[in-house]
Amino acid sequence: MPIVYRDIKGSALSYSELDGNFSDLAGRTDQAWAALAVQPSVLYGVPSTPELEAWNGGLNAWAYYPDQLMEAYANFSVPYDWATGTGVRFGITWAVGNTSATGNVRFGREFSVGTPGSAFSAATVGGGTTMAVDGTPYKCYQLFSPSEYPGTSLQPNTTIVNRFFRDGTNVLDTFEEKIYILQFMFFYRRNKFGLPNYQP
Repeated sequence: MPIVYRDIKGSALSYSELDGNFSDLAGRTDQAWAALAVQPSVLYGVPSTPELEAWNGGLNAWAYYPDQLMEAYANFSVPYDWATGTGVRFGITWAVGNTSATGNVRFGREFSVGTPGSAFSAATVGGGTTMAVDGTPYKCYQLFSPSEYPGTSLQPNTTIVNRFFRDGTNVLDTFEEKIYILQFMFFYRRNKFGLPNYQP
């Protein structure tokens, strides 16, 4: 409901109107999830680089082959409207091509976190995640990190360097077709009013 006010002073709001105002204010100021998305960054000269290929009509995408470990990179900076102390999550939007094949795809992630003025953390390889392909041509899939990265070691401008990969050499990767990773995602809770006292 919209916030209720009186044009003329001296006329009190009802209890119902007051409750509605506080509820609406909370809805405008409470934390909410937000997302940033970037295209995969491919480093040429790395043996495990995916191939840019025709994917859907005239659209091209990076192809990740079966039976190979193929990787790309994405860096995220914690935004200024991030809700202090809250955790963040990562994700991948990916798809299959014009195929009705089924099987499982195995993904992995390696990352390092750096806060301005401090050293980057040692690179950490996250636990692998497997997703099933159901045989629908061109189907869109989204993979989310199974847990949140804790926000206690983050602040605005913290940089998170990521290596995402299809672990096609893993015995759990049984999908014998190419997949196409379309974007990497960074999910965070934001303060709707931002952090007005934080400056770069």
